[in-house]
Amino acid sequence: MKKILFPALALLLLVLVGCSGQEEAGSEEAGSADVYIITDRFFSQQIMGILQDSDSFVGRTIQYRGMFVSQFWDATGETFHYVGQLGDDCCTPGESLGFEVYLNNIPPVDNETWVEVTGVLEWYDVVGFGPILRLSATYMEVVEDPAL
Repeated sequence: MKKILFPALALLLLVLVGCSGQEEAGSEEAGSADVYIITDRFFSQQIMGILQDSDSFVGRTIQYRGMFVSQFWDATGETFHYVGQLGDDCCTPGESLGFEVYLNNIPPVDNETWVEVTGVLEWYDVVGFGPILRLSATYMEVVEDPAL
């Protein structure tokens, strides 16, 4: 019994330590307490957390890095801009995660360019589709592709 109990307790401790680290990953940086920073390391977990508790994040300023993609949608007659990363955890492997980004007066960049984007999370009603979460960008800059 003791041989089973010790490994089980050790595994539980590792899980708890890992989860507490994930919570800290999205904490605000000193000096910019109003900005929620999504880190590359915990990107999937933080995006999923925002999606699951969206009411707590709508109206907050969020910053993250990802690949920029623009696409015209015939159904609405609008061009949508998206910044995201591929999921890398057990629940979202290979799935694109991120937000539609309203650029305001920020010029778009080429598709598949890595950017860092900062903006305020909001609900946007897409005609014929319904409400989606989007980031109303206040700042966007090109960054180095992390794969390089």
